[in-house]
Amino acid sequence: MKKLFSSFLLSLAVTGFAQEAYTSLPDGDYIIKVERLTDQPIRKEVIKKGAAVSRNTWTDPAKKMWYERNRSINVGWYYTWGPEWDEGNDFLSLEEFAPMIWGTSKADTTTSIGIAAKKTIEWEIANKKVNYLLGFNEPNGASQADMTPQEAIDYWPYLMSFNIPLGSPAPAGIMKGNSGAIWMDEFMSLVKEKNYRVDFLCMHMYPSKAENFKALVDSVWNRYGLPIWITEFCLNDPAATETVPNKFTQDDVIAFMADVLPWLDSKPYVKRYSWFGAPPANKYGLTSSQLFDPQTGELTRVGQYYANHKSVLEGQYYRK
Repeated sequence: MKKLFSSFLLSLAVTGFAQEAYTSLPDGDYIIKVERLTDQPIRKEVIKKGAAVSRNTWTDPAKKMWYERNRSINVGWYYTWGPEWDEGNDFLSLEEFAPMIWGTSKADTTTSIGIAAKKTIEWEIANKKVNYLLGFNEPNGASQADMTPQEAIDYWPYLMSFNIPLGSPAPAGIMKGNSGAIWMDEFMSLVKEKNYRVDFLCMHMYPSKAENFKALVDSVWNRYGLPIWITEFCLNDPAATETVPNKFTQDDVIAFMADVLPWLDSKPYVKRYSWFGAPPANKYGLTSSQLFDPQTGELTRVGQYYANHKSVLEGQYYRK
């Protein structure tokens, strides 16, 4: 039986009503409670198509165009791998922002970095800038969040304490049997053991074929039964190097998009997706998937295709 856990059905046109605060019941059913006063209607939902935008580009004038031009790809939401909303940098102000607690440094509130992240997210919630929170980034990667499932679960009550819908950590790779799937299985077992809350599952995937990509997304839904955000994906050639050209052309990438984007839109359990090639994709395996030309900053043909793709609203959130 499906269980409705975040309907965002309140579309309040009268000012002075309340913003939804998120909570869950012990048996796994989910409800919305009305608690915080607001002065604006609650936004119901956005389109699935999103962008991943690194804030590291903000202070580099040579790269700033990557952030500025993400508006041109017509997305409904974006994230920055961090907690910071784009206050004072208004290029994406019309799109919904999803903050992320990237790893231990942002989750540890005994440090100045952790305190700053906490205050930022609290401000965003109080000022109606965000509706969701994303968990740790690729915790099974030594160069990324680099956390064991137990370390992640130790911090999880803190992430739950923000009381908004919470996405799982997004491991690097989640194919059954690899390190990402093993990490996620252990983490989700701990979640169940402690009766903690994970409201949707975040995943990264860099396939070489559309059918492999779709099969994996289906398998993740069948394995965990949680709505899915695909926060990083694009067509990847892992054999490409500085001297070995990427085997995929832009035509190949466009054909991949033409196959998978409508498919993602058609799947009710896929709530959001974000193409990785929005910021500069410097890895040789990803160059054909770039949305912007690295020299001019203009949209590539791949970027034009992504911009022109008409996505659909994310819809209501259910779990199996």
